[in-house]
Amino acid sequence: MAALLVPSLIAGVGIGATVVSVTVAVRAFGNARLLAEATPTPIAELDEGLHEVAGRLQADGVLYAPLTGRAAVFYRLLLEQRRRNRWETVLDQREARPGTIGDDTGTVTLRLDSADVVVASPDRVRTGIFAVPSAELAALLGRVAPPENPPAGPFLRWREEILLAGDRVFAVGTTQAGESGWAFQVGAETPLLVSDRDEVEVVRHQRRAGQRWAAVGLVGLLMALWGGWGLLPLL
Repeated sequence: MAALLVPSLIAGVGIGATVVSVTVAVRAFGNARLLAEATPTPIAELDEGLHEVAGRLQADGVLYAPLTGRAAVFYRLLLEQRRRNRWETVLDQREARPGTIGDDTGTVTLRLDSADVVVASPDRVRTGIFAVPSAELAALLGRVAPPENPPAGPFLRWREEILLAGDRVFAVGTTQAGESGWAFQVGAETPLLVSDRDEVEVVRHQRRAGQRWAAVGLVGLLMALWGGWGLLPLL
């Protein structure tokens, strides 16, 4: 029984890592393809289908980023801890207000909470380190959803990203006409990418992310094959 345990664990971890990594890599490469194929379109000239829209971000009301307290229309808070020689996610929380992108010709609605958001402006991104345990970390965890993996010492690194009302952004996704006007659709087959970064940089960023996750998937596949090979003599 013990002889089966180690190769079974290796194979299981490898299969899990491969599935997750390939899924993320495919999404990143898909985002890069969407950006490369999309053509900037004035909102007044939209029709149903894939479009890129650039304009000013507006939203109904504001929310407050839990770490810095900055008023925003979108935030993402990421907490990571070094475990087993790699960074593991302790908490990845995002929230957004219902919003629109507007240009001189009209507006189109979008849901930032369901989009892939890439924030690049230096004044919209904050990073730092928390000691574990610490009063600052305890106060933060009291303001957010409980983390799935409770943090342990000695420290966590954090990253907070926000978008503000009035920020110039672009969005790439599938537009559809509704009763209240044009809107970006979001779903498994209709991803939406929103960023304040230059489009060429975002394409490069997404392709690099896809390549990194594909490499992780290859390592997972090799682990699965190694574990499976170890099981063969025992079956």
